Amino acid sequence: MNTFRRAIQEGHSHTEDWYQANGVYGGLVFAQIITALRKVSMFPIRRLSVDLCAPVVNTVCDIEITESRRGMNSQFLMFTVKQEGKVVTHGTAVCGGDRSQDLEVHQCQIPQPDVPTVPCMPSHPLMPAFTQHFEYWPTLGALPFTGSSPFVTGGWIRSRHDSTLDPEMIVALLDAWWPSMALGLNKIRPMGTISIAIDLLWHDSQEESAPCFLECTSLEVSSGYSVEHNRLWRSDGTLLAMAQQNIVLIR
Repeated sequence: MNTFRRAIQEGHSHTEDWYQANGVYGGLVFAQIITALRKVSMFPIRRLSVDLCAPVVNTVCDIEITESRRGMNSQFLMFTVKQEGKVVTHGTAVCGGDRSQDLEVHQCQIPQPDVPTVPCMPSHPLMPAFTQHFEYWPTLGALPFTGSSPFVTGGWIRSRHDSTLDPEMIVALLDAWWPSMALGLNKIRPMGTISIAIDLLWHDSQEESAPCFLECTSLEVSSGYSVEHNRLWRSDGTLLAMAQQNIVLIR
Protein backbone atom coordinates (compact mmCIF):
# COMPACT_ATOMS: atom_id res chain seq x y z
CA MET A 1 0.00 0.00 0.00
CA ASN A 2 1.45 3.39 -1.01
CA THR A 3 1.94 6.31 1.36
CA PHE A 4 -1.27 8.12 0.39
CA ARG A 5 -3.57 5.11 0.82
CA ARG A 6 -1.92 4.19 4.09
CA ALA A 7 -2.25 7.75 5.39
CA ILE A 8 -6.01 7.93 4.79
CA GLN A 9 -6.90 4.63 6.44
CA GLU A 10 -9.26 5.03 9.38
CA GLY A 11 -7.39 4.98 12.68
CA HIS A 12 -4.03 5.70 11.05
CA SER A 13 -1.74 8.23 12.71
CA HIS A 14 -0.44 10.86 10.29
CA THR A 15 3.25 11.51 9.82
CA GLU A 16 4.94 14.89 9.56
CA ASP A 17 5.87 14.43 5.90
CA TRP A 18 2.18 15.31 5.28
CA TYR A 19 2.42 18.55 7.27
CA GLN A 20 1.74 22.09 6.19
CA ALA A 21 3.06 24.40 8.92
CA ASN A 22 1.90 23.01 12.30
CA GLY A 23 -0.58 20.41 11.08
CA VAL A 24 -1.54 17.95 8.36
CA TYR A 25 -2.54 19.64 5.11
CA GLY A 26 -6.29 19.75 4.59
CA GLY A 27 -6.48 17.61 1.46
CA LEU A 28 -5.26 14.53 3.32
CA VAL A 29 -7.83 15.10 6.07
CA PHE A 30 -10.61 15.46 3.46
CA ALA A 31 -9.51 12.21 1.81
CA GLN A 32 -9.55 10.41 5.15
CA ILE A 33 -13.07 11.72 5.81
CA ILE A 34 -14.21 10.55 2.35
CA THR A 35 -12.84 7.06 3.08
CA ALA A 36 -14.82 6.88 6.32
CA LEU A 37 -18.01 8.27 4.73
CA ARG A 38 -17.93 5.83 1.83
CA LYS A 39 -18.14 2.92 4.27
CA VAL A 40 -21.62 4.06 5.40
CA SER A 41 -22.96 6.07 2.45
CA MET A 42 -25.71 4.44 0.38
CA PHE A 43 -25.10 6.71 -2.63
CA PRO A 44 -22.20 8.64 -4.19
CA ILE A 45 -21.01 11.66 -2.20
CA ARG A 46 -22.17 14.77 -4.06
CA ARG A 47 -21.04 17.49 -1.64
CA LEU A 48 -18.57 17.51 1.22
CA SER A 49 -18.61 20.49 3.60
CA VAL A 50 -15.83 20.71 6.16
CA ASP A 51 -14.93 23.17 8.92
CA LEU A 52 -11.37 22.90 10.19
CA CYS A 53 -11.51 23.89 13.84
CA ALA A 54 -7.91 23.14 14.82
CA PRO A 55 -4.76 21.68 13.24
CA VAL A 56 -4.81 17.92 12.70
CA VAL A 57 -1.56 16.57 14.12
CA ASN A 58 0.30 13.26 14.02
CA THR A 59 -1.99 11.31 16.32
CA VAL A 60 -4.92 9.04 15.50
CA CYS A 61 -8.13 10.65 14.19
CA ASP A 62 -11.42 9.30 15.50
CA ILE A 63 -14.18 9.94 12.94
CA GLU A 64 -17.75 9.78 14.22
CA ILE A 65 -20.55 9.69 11.60
CA THR A 66 -24.28 10.07 12.16
CA GLU A 67 -27.09 9.92 9.63
CA SER A 68 -29.36 12.97 9.69
CA ARG A 69 -31.88 11.62 7.21
CA ARG A 70 -32.26 9.16 4.35
CA GLY A 71 -34.63 9.25 1.41
CA MET A 72 -35.34 7.01 -1.55
CA ASN A 73 -32.41 8.45 -3.48
CA SER A 74 -30.56 10.64 -0.98
CA GLN A 75 -28.74 10.49 2.31
CA PHE A 76 -27.49 13.23 4.64
CA LEU A 77 -24.57 12.58 6.98
CA MET A 78 -22.83 14.54 9.73
CA PHE A 79 -19.31 13.80 10.92
CA THR A 80 -16.92 14.87 13.64
CA VAL A 81 -13.18 14.29 13.67
CA LYS A 82 -11.58 14.15 17.12
CA GLN A 83 -8.03 13.83 18.36
CA GLU A 84 -7.43 13.03 22.01
CA GLY A 85 -11.13 13.68 22.68
CA LYS A 86 -11.19 17.19 21.19
CA VAL A 87 -12.95 18.20 17.98
CA VAL A 88 -10.50 19.23 15.25
CA THR A 89 -12.83 19.03 12.24
CA HIS A 90 -16.55 18.62 11.63
CA GLY A 91 -18.95 18.88 8.73
CA THR A 92 -21.61 17.30 6.55
CA ALA A 93 -21.95 15.19 3.43
CA VAL A 94 -24.77 15.06 0.90
CA CYS A 95 -25.07 11.71 -0.88
CA GLY A 96 -27.37 11.05 -3.82
CA GLY A 97 -28.05 8.57 -6.56
CA ASP A 98 -28.25 9.37 -10.28
CA ARG A 99 -31.34 11.24 -11.42
CA SER A 100 -32.72 12.60 -14.71
CA GLN A 101 -30.29 13.12 -17.58
CA ASP A 102 -32.73 15.20 -19.64
CA LEU A 103 -30.48 18.24 -19.23
CA GLU A 104 -26.70 17.95 -19.48
CA VAL A 105 -24.63 21.17 -19.54
CA HIS A 106 -20.84 21.18 -19.50
CA GLN A 107 -19.69 24.78 -19.96
CA CYS A 108 -16.77 24.74 -17.53
CA GLN A 109 -13.93 24.09 -19.96
CA ILE A 110 -10.36 23.19 -19.06
CA PRO A 111 -8.22 26.36 -19.49
CA GLN A 112 -5.18 24.54 -20.92
CA PRO A 113 -5.91 21.21 -22.64
CA ASP A 114 -2.32 20.27 -23.51
CA VAL A 115 -0.71 17.88 -21.02
CA PRO A 116 2.86 19.00 -20.20
CA THR A 117 5.80 17.13 -21.65
CA VAL A 118 8.50 18.98 -19.68
CA PRO A 119 9.73 17.82 -16.24
CA CYS A 120 7.71 18.90 -13.23
CA MET A 121 8.73 21.80 -11.00
CA PRO A 122 11.63 20.88 -8.70
CA SER A 123 11.00 20.94 -4.97
CA HIS A 124 12.09 23.98 -2.96
CA PRO A 125 13.10 24.17 0.73
CA LEU A 126 10.32 26.72 1.38
CA MET A 127 7.59 24.45 0.04
CA PRO A 128 5.43 22.69 2.69
CA ALA A 129 6.47 19.16 3.61
CA PHE A 130 3.38 17.52 2.06
CA THR A 131 4.24 18.77 -1.43
CA GLN A 132 6.91 16.05 -1.68
CA HIS A 133 4.03 13.65 -2.42
CA PHE A 134 2.90 15.56 -5.54
CA GLU A 135 4.25 16.71 -8.88
CA TYR A 136 3.56 20.29 -10.04
CA TRP A 137 3.60 22.02 -13.42
CA PRO A 138 2.59 25.68 -12.75
CA THR A 139 1.17 27.31 -15.90
CA LEU A 140 -1.32 29.90 -14.60
CA GLY A 141 -0.49 33.16 -12.87
CA ALA A 142 2.58 34.43 -11.08
CA LEU A 143 4.52 32.77 -8.30
CA PRO A 144 3.28 33.15 -4.71
CA PHE A 145 4.50 35.98 -2.48
CA THR A 146 5.46 38.22 -5.39
CA GLY A 147 2.86 40.97 -4.85
CA SER A 148 1.15 40.05 -8.12
CA SER A 149 -2.40 40.20 -9.46
CA PRO A 150 -4.89 39.01 -10.56
CA PHE A 151 -5.28 36.27 -7.99
CA VAL A 152 -5.33 33.35 -10.43
CA THR A 153 -2.99 30.40 -10.13
CA GLY A 154 -2.85 26.76 -11.14
CA GLY A 155 -1.48 24.21 -13.50
CA TRP A 156 -1.03 20.47 -13.83
CA ILE A 157 -0.74 18.27 -10.76
CA ARG A 158 -0.67 14.58 -9.84
CA SER A 159 0.28 12.30 -7.00
CA ARG A 160 3.87 11.21 -7.11
CA HIS A 161 3.17 7.65 -5.91
CA ASP A 162 -0.52 6.93 -6.57
CA SER A 163 -2.16 6.71 -10.00
CA THR A 164 -5.67 5.90 -8.77
CA LEU A 165 -8.14 8.67 -9.57
CA ASP A 166 -11.10 8.45 -7.18
CA PRO A 167 -12.98 10.77 -4.79
CA GLU A 168 -10.19 10.52 -2.19
CA MET A 169 -7.52 11.59 -4.69
CA ILE A 170 -9.73 14.34 -6.11
CA VAL A 171 -10.26 16.08 -2.76
CA ALA A 172 -6.55 15.68 -1.98
CA LEU A 173 -5.53 17.34 -5.25
CA LEU A 174 -8.04 20.17 -4.82
CA ASP A 175 -6.22 21.40 -1.71
CA ALA A 176 -2.64 20.65 -2.76
CA TRP A 177 -1.91 23.98 -4.53
CA TRP A 178 -0.89 27.27 -2.92
CA PRO A 179 -3.78 29.71 -2.32
CA SER A 180 -4.30 32.32 -5.02
CA MET A 181 -4.27 34.94 -2.26
CA ALA A 182 -0.58 34.19 -1.81
CA LEU A 183 0.20 35.87 -5.14
CA GLY A 184 -0.73 39.28 -3.73
CA LEU A 185 1.56 39.08 -0.70
CA ASN A 186 5.13 40.40 -0.74
CA LYS A 187 6.52 37.92 1.79
CA ILE A 188 5.72 34.50 3.21
CA ARG A 189 2.78 34.65 5.61
CA PRO A 190 1.12 31.76 7.46
CA MET A 191 -2.37 30.93 6.18
CA GLY A 192 -4.75 28.01 6.20
CA THR A 193 -8.18 26.75 5.20
CA ILE A 194 -10.88 27.30 7.83
CA SER A 195 -13.78 25.91 5.79
CA ILE A 196 -14.41 24.30 2.41
CA ALA A 197 -17.36 23.01 0.37
CA ILE A 198 -16.53 20.53 -2.38
CA ASP A 199 -18.93 19.45 -5.13
CA LEU A 200 -17.79 16.08 -6.45
CA LEU A 201 -18.67 15.40 -10.09
CA TRP A 202 -16.60 12.23 -10.54
CA HIS A 203 -17.45 9.13 -8.53
CA ASP A 204 -15.55 6.36 -10.30
CA SER A 205 -12.16 4.83 -9.57
CA GLN A 206 -9.66 4.23 -12.32
CA GLU A 207 -5.97 4.32 -13.04
CA GLU A 208 -4.85 7.62 -14.54
CA SER A 209 -1.22 8.27 -15.49
CA ALA A 210 -1.74 11.78 -16.85
CA PRO A 211 -1.81 14.72 -14.42
CA CYS A 212 -4.97 16.71 -13.68
CA PHE A 213 -5.41 20.43 -14.24
CA LEU A 214 -6.20 22.66 -11.25
CA GLU A 215 -7.30 26.30 -11.35
CA CYS A 216 -7.50 28.42 -8.16
CA THR A 217 -8.93 31.93 -8.11
CA SER A 218 -9.98 34.58 -5.61
CA LEU A 219 -12.03 37.72 -6.28
CA GLU A 220 -12.53 38.79 -2.67
CA VAL A 221 -10.07 39.20 0.21
CA SER A 222 -11.36 41.04 3.27
CA SER A 223 -10.36 41.26 6.95
CA GLY A 224 -7.76 38.52 6.50
CA TYR A 225 -10.10 36.05 4.78
CA SER A 226 -9.92 34.99 1.13
CA VAL A 227 -12.83 33.30 -0.65
CA GLU A 228 -11.13 30.92 -3.07
CA HIS A 229 -12.64 28.89 -5.90
CA ASN A 230 -10.94 25.72 -7.11
CA ARG A 231 -11.75 23.63 -10.18
CA LEU A 232 -10.11 20.34 -11.10
CA TRP A 233 -10.20 18.66 -14.52
CA ARG A 234 -9.03 15.30 -15.81
CA SER A 235 -6.60 15.52 -18.72
CA ASP A 236 -9.38 14.72 -21.24
CA GLY A 237 -11.28 17.85 -20.13
CA THR A 238 -13.73 16.14 -17.76
CA LEU A 239 -14.55 18.40 -14.80
CA LEU A 240 -13.91 16.32 -11.67
CA ALA A 241 -14.84 18.71 -8.85
CA MET A 242 -15.39 22.31 -7.84
CA ALA A 243 -14.77 23.85 -4.43
CA GLN A 244 -15.19 27.08 -2.53
CA GLN A 245 -12.93 27.51 0.46
CA ASN A 246 -12.36 30.22 3.01
CA ILE A 247 -8.67 30.74 3.67
CA VAL A 248 -7.56 32.78 6.65
CA LEU A 249 -4.39 34.87 6.78
CA ILE A 250 -3.24 33.88 10.25
CA ARG A 251 -0.96 36.84 10.92
